[in-house]
Amino acid sequence: MHKSRLLVLALALMMIFALALTGCNGDNDEVTTNGDDPVVEGAVSGGMFRMHINNPAFIDPYNAFESEGIHVVRALFDPLVNPNILDPIQLEPGAALSWDINDEATVFTFNLDPDGMFADGNPVVADDFIFAFNRIADPNAVNTMTGDEDAGILHSQLSHVVGYDAFRDGDADGMEGLVALDDHTLEITLSSPFGDFIYNLSHPSFVPVQAAHIENGVEFDGDTVSFGVMPIGNGPFRMTEPWRDGQFINTERNPYFAGAPAYVDGVEFRIFTEADAAFMAWQAGDLDYVDISPGHLQSTKATYGTASNGGFTANPGEQVIYGPQSGTYYMVLNVEDDVTGDPEFRRAVSLAINREAINTVVWEDGYVIATDILPPDIPGYQTGAWADARFDREAAIEALEASDWDGEPVGLIYNTGSVHESIIELIAADLLEIGVETVVEGMEWATYNITIHDGDYQIGRRGWMSSYPSTHYWLFELFDSEAGNNDTFFSNPEVDAGLANAATIADADERAAEYARVNQLIQADNPVIPIAYYAFRQVTSDRMHNVTVSPLNVVDFRNLWIAADAQ
Repeated sequence: MHKSRLLVLALALMMIFALALTGCNGDNDEVTTNGDDPVVEGAVSGGMFRMHINNPAFIDPYNAFESEGIHVVRALFDPLVNPNILDPIQLEPGAALSWDINDEATVFTFNLDPDGMFADGNPVVADDFIFAFNRIADPNAVNTMTGDEDAGILHSQLSHVVGYDAFRDGDADGMEGLVALDDHTLEITLSSPFGDFIYNLSHPSFVPVQAAHIENGVEFDGDTVSFGVMPIGNGPFRMTEPWRDGQFINTERNPYFAGAPAYVDGVEFRIFTEADAAFMAWQAGDLDYVDISPGHLQSTKATYGTASNGGFTANPGEQVIYGPQSGTYYMVLNVEDDVTGDPEFRRAVSLAINREAINTVVWEDGYVIATDILPPDIPGYQTGAWADARFDREAAIEALEASDWDGEPVGLIYNTGSVHESIIELIAADLLEIGVETVVEGMEWATYNITIHDGDYQIGRRGWMSSYPSTHYWLFELFDSEAGNNDTFFSNPEVDAGLANAATIADADERAAEYARVNQLIQADNPVIPIAYYAFRQVTSDRMHNVTVSPLNVVDFRNLWIAADAQ
């Protein structure tokens, strides 16, 4: 990825006047539909793409907040707009063929594809988006798997829509800023200017949903199953049966998809709770896409070759995907806890961690050490922006002595089934070096997410991946006091005000400066501890062609293909 180019583009494109790339304000003739995509040279149809994932938390898009479920949602649904695979700052048509943004960046109008259909053959209309968006914002939303109230955590991405507060407070039945001008024209009005809002809508959760499926379930094999285990979307694939928890999620090509059809007959999401077991299954020829086990990165590169396009496109003999990923691996500390709520204790933890050792031992020097919570391709990133994101054991001891820590062991949790155990072991050893004993606990992914979101922890691990290239998405979602993804429960009125102000600034340079100021306010408190910037470490099978993965961790399911003699 050309980071300097991305930074310049990002700062420019997120201005409300940079509308040509998004196909707005009279430039809609330049926007093509998915059906006009060029045919991949030499590609043939057929075969199943077998992809390893961990067990998702959700595949119901209203709460698709983590990577495993998002992979599935992207296969089943199509949002209004999509980031370009290799240059995500550029937006391309999805369910909307074109769109328009007014000069104040307060009214966004989307012209839906009139041929758009769900996988059950029903047409996609503007009201399906309105229902879905209101469901995301609804504090009383129902989890379709359990039948219980379980509000989504992505609601804050809609906080600029007119009527958001009234709806959240129970004073309205929905957000009045969402209007269907007709079946194929969706108008969204914001309460204040927000040029970045178009990027929010490229998130995989902001997709159409039919109300009847939420209320009545989905018909399958003469019975009814919940939407949460078999969602019906408008994307290139549809599920062939309900999600087998902990086993698999199987899909087939969606015959009603409005865009160009995928080459493969379907995607089989094979669920493994242990990464090493998945890698062994790949070695046995049973998987086409898998994470490379710790300790095997360099040898796998040497044996199977590295991907082209800067590490993002795999083909036979060029099978290791290793390009930089737009994301940060970091630790979270519960600021409402008596121990980790102490800023000096948090500073001590950050200074105590030997990030270089983690990178060498666990990631085989495949990552880049993080010195800012923002990754390098996000506007506003600055090397060294987080002053305490460094290894300095003496300074860590001094900070610990200045804290109110009483000497009791501290809880350190992680999700099992990946490399996290090795990382946590190294961090626990680092903390012991400054005198802090930890009680380490691993738990299954879904349980871990609930534990973090409920605040039943002291220190844990997290990874935040860019769903779209926006500084607001990073700083607001992780650190605004009302944001659903604020897992540390950090609250600073000056940060909240600064983030609200930055969103309204039209000038790119001024907006970047305000975000930089807010970022400094956040880092001074160390609510999270940046560890490293992600890089891909996936490998494909030798039967797969044109497997391209975006820096945003989006697999281009539609354009990968399998040689006829290997299907």
